[in-house]
Amino acid sequence: MLRKAWFLDAAVHANFEEGGIVTIGKREGMRCLCAGALGFALAAAPASAREARVAAVSQQEDLGERAPATINDLTRQAEQLRSQGKYPEAEALYRRALEITEHYLGPEHPDVAVILDNLGTLCQTDAKYGEAEEKYKRALAVFEKAKGPDHPDVSGPLNNLASLYIEQARYAEAEPLAKRALKLKEKALGKNHPSLASPLVNLANLERTRVHYKDAEALYQRAVKVIEKAKGSDHPDLTGPLNGLAMNYFEQGNYREAESLLKRSLKIAEKANGPNHPEVAMILNNLVVVYQAQGKDAEAEPFYERSQAIEKNMGPPSGK
Repeated sequence: MLRKAWFLDAAVHANFEEGGIVTIGKREGMRCLCAGALGFALAAAPASAREARVAAVSQQEDLGERAPATINDLTRQAEQLRSQGKYPEAEALYRRALEITEHYLGPEHPDVAVILDNLGTLCQTDAKYGEAEEKYKRALAVFEKAKGPDHPDVSGPLNNLASLYIEQARYAEAEPLAKRALKLKEKALGKNHPSLASPLVNLANLERTRVHYKDAEALYQRAVKVIEKAKGSDHPDLTGPLNGLAMNYFEQGNYREAESLLKRSLKIAEKANGPNHPEVAMILNNLVVVYQAQGKDAEAEPFYERSQAIEKNMGPPSGK
């Protein structure tokens, strides 16, 4: 029953954390409030790939003035599915939204970059690392060209690319990206904005790999504080830095503090996402690791069984 701790500890992906949903026509950052029908997008797929391509083009040509609302609906629904842990379904809708957005707005429109960035996070979750990297890099290039290299929107794909490289142990490549993302956010939003948590967690993860636990602790704690101050002490954005801080303590042998933080994170995740969400499984898994390190196999067992049940329902990542 030996378990391995998840390194990224519910790493925060910038655009999802900030509600990265496209709004065509009216945009506030990356947020969207919209309504409409998804009937055409959720219809059964044609039997052959060729028929599918023909149908896609026909649908795009028929959308006309409905295209903006359709794109908004697709991205809204995709984000809802992602928040529920239904990643394959969310990915399919984001791919459809990307196809339509590119068709109507062109491949270098900033709204294309938002979808690319969010699609990249889903690919990363599914261990499709090559495609995730391609999506992040393309999103970064589009944002830089459309808005300039110092625009705060550039920080999203920068930070997500850093998180991908950390997951792949490409630490030297990750660090300058995370530092640049943090600098852009601080310059645009100030040093206490909650969106700073994303690059702070990535930089803390990097310090953990170097066994610089004090530096990592300071970064995790700063991430926790900016979220708590802006959003409250039980906001779901806290699970990432809380998990990171917990495992930072665990690696130093401070099991009591690690357990306390993980249980707090678990409570937040269950309240926000329900008891069967993939993030809940990750936190349960880390609790198992903490208990096993202390020889408390009996206490670890129920957490292990819950984690296994959730992971079984999720199925294996398609990228592995």
